[in-house]
Amino acid sequence: MLCTGSASTSEERVWSVSFSDGLALLASHFQEGEAEGILLDTVEDVPVGAPVTLRVNLGRAVTEPLQLACTVRWRRVLHTTPPRVQLALDCARESRPLLRRLLTVARDVAGAAANRAHTRVPTRMGSEVRSSDGLMATGVVLDLSEDGALINMPAVHAAGTVVQLTLKPGPPQPNLVIRALVIWHASRGERLTGLMFLHDDEEQRKALRHIVAVIMMRQGVAAR
Repeated sequence: MLCTGSASTSEERVWSVSFSDGLALLASHFQEGEAEGILLDTVEDVPVGAPVTLRVNLGRAVTEPLQLACTVRWRRVLHTTPPRVQLALDCARESRPLLRRLLTVARDVAGAAANRAHTRVPTRMGSEVRSSDGLMATGVVLDLSEDGALINMPAVHAAGTVVQLTLKPGPPQPNLVIRALVIWHASRGERLTGLMFLHDDEEQRKALRHIVAVIMMRQGVAAR
């Protein structure tokens, strides 16, 4: 964990903190009774009960900082040179859903890092991407794997948003709905969005593997 900088006002402090990977965030998570939040090491001492706004970067998994409203639950002086302080930042109730979303992403990122990346296959597949707030965009999947997809679509969902992706492989294969995390946006002649899949069960993985296998088989036949 790296605290990349802080800014303070008379009322509260604002910190930006970066975690190198999912495991680092999981290791910094704490839960004590009804309190739940992040352990933060810093050179700036803050009294118990003080409000803190925490902007979290999770490596490359989420490209835009996600903001958590917290208060200092407890503090512990670390005997280091220079002196540092460990703070337990308790997330406000309105920030708990975002914290849990971050933890879910961290577990998926950590799990993906422990395995080899799956082969991505080029395709031109129809798709729809929808978020819980009703924002929807249609797009064309440019490549697909068991881990994620690259889609040509408008950038209507911010990086870090959990969305519902509907893949439309065409008959005789049925549509497949998958939860995914928006990782990044780019414009390289096309409007590109990178998604990482958040699989809910093994049946979903099997269905996706089947779609990928059919694409690869069709490409193999076409190349002959």
